Amino acid sequence: MRRLLAIACLLLSTAALYAQGKEDGYSETVEHSFGGRAGVTLGYKPLKSLDLSLSEELRADTRYKGFDRSMTTLSVKYSPFKSFNIIAEYGFVARLRGSEQKTMKYSHRGKLGVSYTVKMGDFRMQLRELVQCDYKMDSINVKEEANPALYLRSRLRLSYHIPHLPLTPYIAGELYNTLNQPYIDLSVENTTKGFREACLKNNIIINPFRNYVSRVRALAGLEYDFNRHSSLKFYYMYNYDISYDVNYGKNSHKINRIEKETGHSHNLGVEYVYYF
Repeated sequence: MRRLLAIACLLLSTAALYAQGKEDGYSETVEHSFGGRAGVTLGYKPLKSLDLSLSEELRADTRYKGFDRSMTTLSVKYSPFKSFNIIAEYGFVARLRGSEQKTMKYSHRGKLGVSYTVKMGDFRMQLRELVQCDYKMDSINVKEEANPALYLRSRLRLSYHIPHLPLTPYIAGELYNTLNQPYIDLSVENTTKGFREACLKNNIIINPFRNYVSRVRALAGLEYDFNRHSSLKFYYMYNYDISYDVNYGKNSHKINRIEKETGHSHNLGVEYVYYF
């Protein structure tokens, strides 16, 4: 009996310590997911230097056991001179969220940027810089996420057109940099004593932070041209995402816990493109 009581006390004390550790301090979580994307793009070029397109994309994700979101995008691309493009886009995003009672969340997305392409025989190398603005229509924690949120997206793409074949394989890499992330002040005046003691006990040093690289993307794909009007794209996309969950103590404006959330997502996609 005494042995059972000792084991029970040990388990309760361990659970208490675990709960205390979850209450104050810093931790990191990692999530893995797999998904699929399918899209259709319709385009029209009223002028040689002007490109208009409308696209619809559906996404699925294992985290939500199926449909994840839909995105409708209107794009305008203008080429003032050869190899240089000015890009403007508007997108409407519908996201499915919630573990048990799933609800739709909506947001608006705008993009403005430029791209420049260098031709080297059958190779094409393109550098694209976009400023992206996301405005979520649902409520968010403005202390850890800006609304609207601004990002700088930097992408480098290399493609190769196989001679005498309607095939163009390509690879790309892209970085997402936050531009207006709220400043996280980790001074003594803005953090709880338990948070500072937990970090000191575990030799964790967290510097105040604001903007950071929130996503690293790698992509590899293949384009198949049926004719000069239509084409089909197949691709694999890997995303490494970083975000921070900042928690404040009850009845307090001081930070008592920060959780770094990282995600690894693998996606297979297909897109059909038709130009009138």
